[in-house]
Amino acid sequence: REVQKSSNDASRFVMHDLISDLAQWAAGDIYFTMEYTSEVNKQQSFPKNLRHLSYIPEYFDGGKRFEDLYDIQHLRTFLPVRLSNGFLSGYLACSILPKLFKLQRLRVFSLRGYHIYELPDSIGDLRYLRYLNLSGTVIRTLPESVNKLYNLHTLLLEGCRRLKKLCADMGNLIKLHHLNDSNTDSLEEMPLGIGKLTCLQTLCNFVVGKDSGSGLRELKSLIHLQGTLKISKLENIKDIGDAKEARLDGKKNLKELSLNWTCSTDGLSSTEAETEKDVLDMLKPHKNLEQFGICGYGGTKFPTWLGDSSFLNLVTLKFEDCGMCTALPSVGQLPSLKHLTVRGMSRVNRLGSKFYGDDSPIPFPCLETLRFEDLQEWEEWIPHGSSQGVERFPKLRELHILRCSKLQGTFPEHLPALEMLVIVECNELSISIASLPALCKMEIGGCKKVVWRSATDHLGSQNSVVCRDTSNQVFLSGPLKPRIPKLEELKINNIQNETCIWKSHNELLQDICSLKRLLITSCPKLQSLVAEEEKDQQQQLCE
Repeated sequence: REVQKSSNDASRFVMHDLISDLAQWAAGDIYFTMEYTSEVNKQQSFPKNLRHLSYIPEYFDGGKRFEDLYDIQHLRTFLPVRLSNGFLSGYLACSILPKLFKLQRLRVFSLRGYHIYELPDSIGDLRYLRYLNLSGTVIRTLPESVNKLYNLHTLLLEGCRRLKKLCADMGNLIKLHHLNDSNTDSLEEMPLGIGKLTCLQTLCNFVVGKDSGSGLRELKSLIHLQGTLKISKLENIKDIGDAKEARLDGKKNLKELSLNWTCSTDGLSSTEAETEKDVLDMLKPHKNLEQFGICGYGGTKFPTWLGDSSFLNLVTLKFEDCGMCTALPSVGQLPSLKHLTVRGMSRVNRLGSKFYGDDSPIPFPCLETLRFEDLQEWEEWIPHGSSQGVERFPKLRELHILRCSKLQGTFPEHLPALEMLVIVECNELSISIASLPALCKMEIGGCKKVVWRSATDHLGSQNSVVCRDTSNQVFLSGPLKPRIPKLEELKINNIQNETCIWKSHNELLQDICSLKRLLITSCPKLQSLVAEEEKDQQQQLCE
């Protein structure tokens, strides 16, 4: 096993120094690697038989570093290798780029991370090019001559955040297998003819054209797509038939799908909302999907297929800024769902039996993380079922409820696997929980009250536990350790009116011994960790 995965980064591989030295010796003059910073400002000599060049780029790569390279007309590979996965911007001397495009036998060409604004039309002369990496550059358009690169197999544009347009026509790139245009937020539309690229396996971001650009039906012929696909600007679809023709349900190799509409600041008309509902209905993915997200959707309700228990592999589900929907679909019956995020659903008022799934005896059987954020109108969370024996969220490890200002009423009581609880800015919420035996980390703020009730105490005696609050009366009454035996981290922040936290030294010691981290901040009236009465009693005993 000469080559192994890096322990620090799964996307990288490492080899022993001896193996590396042996490989370089065997390669002779064909391969050359520049590694040391001391070489940067020196004129580098290259062997005449050089075919493949890799180097570690510096912040500024001047002309001297590559001065003798331009005479090597048989160069196949020009590859800067950055030690970081990020796109730390570097600069390439202006005199270098035009000369590099004269090396017409290049097969692999990377300018990843360089501060380059535009490419010359002469890029189209690199007719043997198979791999072109422009990720992290600041180009705004691709030259039309890129369409002449008939042998191009891989085109990487990841993180080109200023990129607005690809070539107007890319139909000649029939050998293209991978087009990574992820994180290209400014991209306006897909080019015409992209549906002709039937070998495509990777297409990270398909931007629906508004007028003359490619419509969604271009996806129909891209039957080999796999991995991740994000479809943006779905609001540009005016013909529902385009969505049906995309045939997403036939793309069995897709693992992650994100459907995105641009949120309208003026709101949608009833006709537009109905169109978006019909479009989403036609975009049912294949049942092999593992991760699915919907963002900016303007319809008033979700399609019936969403939440279908036949999606056996679906692990992650996200709903973001679907501001017109008043209810969530029946996702509780998804058998493999582990991660659910609901964010910015401003019209959802309640979660009840529909959310859990009417036909599911044990809702959310595999759910591990659950996040609710910015649900402005959410008022009620109705527990599933009335039987005491019904399990709710049996495997839930993390629960986050953030900025749901109107939420009040009942909270799920029995969460046997919960390890992390975060509730912030839920000003009307009073929650009552019987036990959290696995809890390790808790952060609560901006709530009316958090009540801990012993599971064996049928009289309902209550102990309040609050970690953070804004203005309401709060007090830690009773030790946490008996109720949260695995608690490791406790944050107490912004308690306005209390002068102490624990009632007695015994309670303090029980909790402190189990904690690994205790943080107390912004408590203006806090005078002591223990109540004054307890301190007085201790002083009297000493006397």
